[in-house]
Amino acid sequence: MQERSEPRSVRELCDAFVAWALEEYQTTTMDGRRQTGEAKALRQAVVALAAVAGDLPPADLRAEHLMEAQSWMVGRGLCRRLINARVNRIRRMVKWAIRPPRRWLSMAVLEDLRLVEPLRIGRTKAPEPKPVTAVSWEMVSSTIAEAPLELATMIEVQWWTGMRPCEVVGMRRSWLRTMPDGGMIYCPVEHKTAVHGKSRTIALGANAQGVLQPWLRRMPDRDRLWRCRTSNGYRQAVTRTNRNAGLPNWSPLQIRHSFATRVCEAAGEQVAQILLGHSSPTMTRRYIDAPDAADLRRAMDQFG
Repeated sequence: MQERSEPRSVRELCDAFVAWALEEYQTTTMDGRRQTGEAKALRQAVVALAAVAGDLPPADLRAEHLMEAQSWMVGRGLCRRLINARVNRIRRMVKWAIRPPRRWLSMAVLEDLRLVEPLRIGRTKAPEPKPVTAVSWEMVSSTIAEAPLELATMIEVQWWTGMRPCEVVGMRRSWLRTMPDGGMIYCPVEHKTAVHGKSRTIALGANAQGVLQPWLRRMPDRDRLWRCRTSNGYRQAVTRTNRNAGLPNWSPLQIRHSFATRVCEAAGEQVAQILLGHSSPTMTRRYIDAPDAADLRRAMDQFG
């Protein structure tokens, strides 16, 4: 991608950075190239700075302007953690503008922006994000009973495997492997950490296979298993089913939390980390939802 000429305003700097990010943060899929979630996050992050300092020359950017952008986001009801993430991405834009071959800004601009402190719990009007909690099998099975066959199959496969919503949506027949012992694994080529060169293997136990095999026989010539193509479409289908049936709503991501909790209680945190595909146990702990911490600790002591 050819570099743009040096921007004359912060708004032009934001536009140049977004254009670069949309080109840089792409991944190759079976259906071609597509932008990653990070590209979209970077585009959303710079909106606040463009809103409060868009006409300013980039070299005049100071911590006060970033703090003003921070306040702008607070005023629009964004949660504290998201605001902190967006402030860090704005600093990444400035660092990008400093690096060669651009060298549009000096290091002094970045050093000044680093003076802006992240929002702290209890010291800001920005709300805390609502925690994602586990969903019960009773709620999930009620939705399955009301859902179309394809959606019901997707939900139940996710329940028994704990895979990410995007991994469920992206399932292909060609990525399924039957093991010599009769087991089955799912090895998605496209997954969240593929961009970091990591592989992902998802075990399909007897329950998951029992749900999936009839669907595979029903659609023998289809490689991509579902018509649903996006995680958002999957979530919306669940919401629509629950609304039409008068059921409490939940999201597919909550199924992953339910799976993490069940596995951790039965086999320990390390097993949960492996099955969830987490690189760090810290991330696994964020998925564990135990109403009684003492019960979880006893389970950890027994199986961990």
